[in-house]
Amino acid sequence: MKCRHWKQKNHVVLIEIFIVIGLFITCAFPIIRSSIKNSQTHSALLLELELERYAELYFYKILRDHVSELDFENIPKKPSRKIQLEHLKVSFCGLNSHFSPYCYFYCSPNAKNPEYKMVWCQIYFQRNSSAPFCPSFKYCFFTKKRAKKNNKEDN
Repeated sequence: MKCRHWKQKNHVVLIEIFIVIGLFITCAFPIIRSSIKNSQTHSALLLELELERYAELYFYKILRDHVSELDFENIPKKPSRKIQLEHLKVSFCGLNSHFSPYCYFYCSPNAKNPEYKMVWCQIYFQRNSSAPFCPSFKYCFFTKKRAKKNNKEDN
C-alpha cells in the first residue's frame, strides 16, 4: 500500500516540476531577450562611435591631402566627385566589420560675401556586405577666395 501511494505522489511531483520549469521559462525569457537586445544596441552604438572617430581622422587627412587640389571657383554645389578612401576594418567585441569609405566635397556660397564659401565634406562608410545602413558624417570648413598672383616682375 505504501508503494501505490508513492507512485501517485511521484506523478504529482513530476507535474509540479513541469509547472515550475514552465513558470521559470515564462519569467526568464523576457529578461534574457531584453539583455540580448540591450547588448545588440550597445554594440551598434559602439560601432557608430568608432566610425565617427575614423571619420574625424579621415577628415583631417583629407584636409591635409586634398584641399589644396580644390579650386575655389570649381567647388560643386552638389556632391559630384567621389574621393575613395583607404579600406577600413573595424574589430571590437569579437566582431569584424569591413567598410569602403569615400567622401564628397560640395559648397554653399555665401550670399553676403562672395569671397567666402562654406565647403562641406561628407564621409560615407559603405559596408562590403549588402547591409542597408550606410553611416555618414558631415564636416564643414570655410574657404576664402585668393587673389590671383601676377607672374610679371616689375622692372
